Amino acid sequence: MQIWIEATRPFSFTASVTPVLIGSVLVQSMSFFLGRFLLALFGSLFIHIGTNLINDYYDHLSGVDTLETMSGSQVIQRGLLTAEEVYWGGSSLSPLAACLV
Repeated sequence: MQIWIEATRPFSFTASVTPVLIGSVLVQSMSFFLGRFLLALFGSLFIHIGTNLINDYYDHLSGVDTLETMSGSQVIQRGLLTAEEVYWGGSSLSPLAACLV
């Protein structure tokens, strides 16, 4: 599980969480629905995680990410996950995110 968490690059999640939080604060004065907030938050996170994983997969295929570069999670390059595992992990999150948002 720790390897998958590393592969998702959680340090970058502020880019997907911040807009949802700001939007929720702005709408607070009108009406706030916790359920809709959580759907938007998790949908945003799943889109972000799926994008990170697919990005790592295609950067690996094109040779952009190597052990010498400082980009991506490098779980494929270090042999922690196979390229196919990363691809299917990222691809499975897109339909899930679409159902939430």
